[in-house]
Amino acid sequence: MTLADGSEIPGLFMSIVSNTSPWTYLGDRPITPTPEASFETGLDLFGVTKMKPLPALQVVRRMLIGSKRLTRGRNVTVHHDLSEFTLTAAGGADFQLDGDHLGQRESVTFLAIRDALRVAM
Repeated sequence: MTLADGSEIPGLFMSIVSNTSPWTYLGDRPITPTPEASFETGLDLFGVTKMKPLPALQVVRRMLIGSKRLTRGRNVTVHHDLSEFTLTAAGGADFQLDGDHLGQRESVTFLAIRDALRVAM
């Protein structure tokens, strides 16, 4: 992950980018990996740095129960209100947007454009 200022956050194994909370639902249960995300701010990123069985199960469990501890931990990184960043995967990685698989990508740049869309609630 490379931020707009050029600083890098190495070692992401998986990431979820969102601009709203909850991110999705499992039945009627909200899943909130980035609880501060909102339409009024930039993009939020929830990243996992290791997918060993026990840490991965802890992350999934915390997502399902809505734990405040989800955003803390040795294998987790969370960034709030980002204006721009790039995710890069050596050799490419599967990329999906809103549930649609968009194929393999080696690099994807995310850019938040504030007030580009009005959302009526």
